[in-house]
Amino acid sequence: GPVRVMPKPLTQSLDAIVALIEKEFPGCAWFVGRGRISHDEPMGGARIFADEAGDNCIGEGEAATPALALVAAFCEAKAAQAKEQENG
Repeated sequence: GPVRVMPKPLTQSLDAIVALIEKEFPGCAWFVGRGRISHDEPMGGARIFADEAGDNCIGEGEAATPALALVAAFCEAKAAQAKEQENG
C-alpha cells in the first residue's frame, strides 16, 4: 500500500533560531513576546537589535508563535544586511 510520512511537529523552542541569530549577528540583543492587543494580531512578536543597548532595531516579526516571530525577525534582519552589502 501507500507509504505515509508524517512530518514532525513544529517546535516551540527558541534554541535553534537564537543560536543562528548569535552566529550571524554577534553582540546583538533580541526580545520575544507572546500576546496580542487586538483579536486580529498574531500571538507572537519579536525584535532583534544591533547591540545590547537596544537602540537600533534591525529586524522585527510577528507570527502565530513567538519562535516563528523570531524567525521572521531574523529573516528581515538578514534581508536588510544583504541589501546594505549590495549597496556598498
